[in-house]
Parts: sequence; structure tokens; C-alpha cells
Amino acid sequence: MDIKKYISSGILELYVLDELPPTERREVAHLAEQYPEVKKEILAIENALYLYSTQRAVPPPPSLETSILEKIDNLPPDNGVPTSTRTSWLTPALSALLVGALAWSGWMFFQNNDKEQELTELNTKLETQEKKCATIESDNKMLEEQMRNIRTASNHLIRMKGTDKAPDAIATVYWNPDFQKTYLDVNNMPVPPSDKQYQLWAIVDGKPVDMGVFDMDVSSDLLIEVPHVENVQAFAVTLEPKGGSVGPTLTEMYVIGEVG
Repeated sequence: MDIKKYISSGILELYVLDELPPTERREVAHLAEQYPEVKKEILAIENALYLYSTQRAVPPPPSLETSILEKIDNLPPDNGVPTSTRTSWLTPALSALLVGALAWSGWMFFQNNDKEQELTELNTKLETQEKKCATIESDNKMLEEQMRNIRTASNHLIRMKGTDKAPDAIATVYWNPDFQKTYLDVNNMPVPPSDKQYQLWAIVDGKPVDMGVFDMDVSSDLLIEVPHVENVQAFAVTLEPKGGSVGPTLTEMYVIGEVG
């Protein structure tokens, strides 16, 4: 007999749960006496089932405990039969009750686990939707503020046109000295290399003033808010190493526009 295959067949689990017919139970008991590995596996299954039922099981309802106690009270006397010669201290009815209790506890455990997992997934989806809603609300408020600023009479719209470097390039600056707000709209600019970034400059008294680097986000409807600079004569954008430069690289100027 292939003992390893026999052990892995699942029959020992049924034996421990008292789910085998008498003939097969006797066969398992005989093999357990004949093969130590079979007996060892039975003890391991019993121990695992005991740990599972005590550590993870959901407590059964009080009515089940009352029913088991009533069955114990109504057990017939031993009639002097020594305990050691009996196959089990459980009667078939009480065994069935125990198996039922363990099965009910296991079913409740997995049911609760499924519900907890479903609730966790729903909470995760809810949190994701709440974050999306918060982002949309924040963007809408920012968009409303930007529209108020650029619609005022004091707002200046500076259209920066492409140079020989990129004739089709175009970007727009909304410069509002009253509100001290400046926004950049990238209308049409070539996608920069991964190691490069565009940098915005303000020309004040003939000298360039750094207004920071920016990334192109074609999926956003928002304008890019940039630092506000006073007394600007012109704006320009150059392509610089990632992170920006101290001064503009004039040979890499892509767009430029004067404040009219």
C-alpha cells in the first residue's frame, strides 16, 4: 500500500470527523496500529481541528450548548464497561452534535471573513471615490479663481510665439498686477526630452528673472500658476536641464512675447 497516497486521500480527515462508515473506520484504525505515520497524521489532524475550533471559531449560540448538555445528561450509564475499552467517550448523537458545532463555527468564520473582505473592498472603493471628488472640488475652486482673475480689466494676456527653434510653438501668460497673480497656459509646445524641462523667464529692465520650471500636463484644464513678477516687459520660455538653470540658454529659447 502507498501510505503517502493514502494519507493524502482525505480519508483520515473524514475519520477524525467521524464521517466514515463503520467498516472504513475499522480499516483506518487497523492501519493506524500497523503504520506509525498514519497514527501520527491522525493525531496531527485532531490537534489542528482542535486549534482551529478554539482559536478561530465563532462562539455557537447558547441554544447549541444547552442541547449538548442535555444530551450528556441523558447518556445511558457505562454498565461497568471500563473507559479504556470503549472506542470513544462520545455517543453517535453527541459526536454528530460536535461535528455540527465545528462545521457551524467554521461556516460562520468564513462567512464573517467574506463579509469583512467585502466591507474592506467597499471602504477602499469609497475612499478612492472620496479622494477623486475632493480633487475635482479642489480643481473646480482653483479654476473658478483663475477665471475671476483673468476676466478682470487689469489682466494682461501675453501671447508668446514660437522662435526659429520651434515656429509652431505657442504659450500664453495671464499677468494680473492688481491681484498679483500670474498663470501660464501651454498651448502648443514640443514634448521635452526626459532629462530636460521648460523654464519660464520674465524680462525686467532687460534682465531675465527666473519664474521656475514647469511640466506639461495635457490632461489638466487648469492653468499653471507661476510666481508673480512686477514691472515685466516680456516673457520667454527656454529648454533647460531638468531642474532649471541660473540663467536662460538663449539658443534653446522656444517662445517669447512682449507685454503690450
